[in-house]
Amino acid sequence: METKELDNEYVAHSYGRFNTALSKGKGSTVYDESGKEYIDFGSGIGVTAFGLCDNEWKAAVEMQLDKMQHVSNLYYTEPCAKLAKMLCDKTDMKKVFFVFLLIFSLLIIGGKEYKCESKEDSFSKIEGYVINNYDFVQNGIKLEYTVDEKLCKEYLRIKQFFEENNFLVLSTENNNITAESENIDYSINICEYNDLIKVQVILINNDVSKSEEELKKLSQKIRNDNFINERYFSFIKGKLNTQDKNLIDDLEKNLNIKVNEYLDINNGCVAEATFEDNQHINIGQIKYDTGSYLIIGTPIIFVTY
Repeated sequence: METKELDNEYVAHSYGRFNTALSKGKGSTVYDESGKEYIDFGSGIGVTAFGLCDNEWKAAVEMQLDKMQHVSNLYYTEPCAKLAKMLCDKTDMKKVFFVFLLIFSLLIIGGKEYKCESKEDSFSKIEGYVINNYDFVQNGIKLEYTVDEKLCKEYLRIKQFFEENNFLVLSTENNNITAESENIDYSINICEYNDLIKVQVILINNDVSKSEEELKKLSQKIRNDNFINERYFSFIKGKLNTQDKNLIDDLEKNLNIKVNEYLDINNGCVAEATFEDNQHINIGQIKYDTGSYLIIGTPIIFVTY
């Protein structure tokens, strides 16, 4: 079997792929399995943005592999200490906090399969507080459900729903559909999941008059009536009137939440908290050139911010 056939049969896809199987590269040039050449304009992820098969990077990795390929954070290691010093010297920061393992853990926790509906009263209270105290930017909802159906049949069913209801369909490829309707952006991803089909329905809204509950009802119109399991994620984003205000204390007081974890980051802070009904929420206060923003999501924030 070819790479694409193997991938489609055995990988539980979490997003669509381009119709290209890459096999090798050097510098900014990559090649697919047929030998076709491409210029790589992707920046990579984090420290992979050197270009492909960089000689200095390759030599450093090979040298480290002769020593050990992984060490738990419970132990001191020379590469970690030297990298931290180098980053501090270059940035004039006092200390470095390596968060990649924490992020990975949060992704795993957030990816558990369980039926998770944001409780209406809880998120309505959060939503009302943000709208009343900050400038509304956007809100959104993600519905995930599984169904015992052929992938192509579910894809065509949703595509037909958009067409029959006069949505503006923007793209339909690689089991993904993007569309617009009444100033709401719709994004659909369908993938094989064990012996079932998993569907993600994401709605992003910029109209302050549309509540999270309304978005949930709109997402349910797309959902297959024969769904097996479902779960919901919600978020709301607002813009602050001041750059300097720390929101976490205000949120604890006014929303009656308990902050369990808090972390200062380069352009703001993030926190994980529990609402009064034990519902988990994630909070981010992020500063950009355009202002300072608050984003709250439950049980996790599913959009980039």
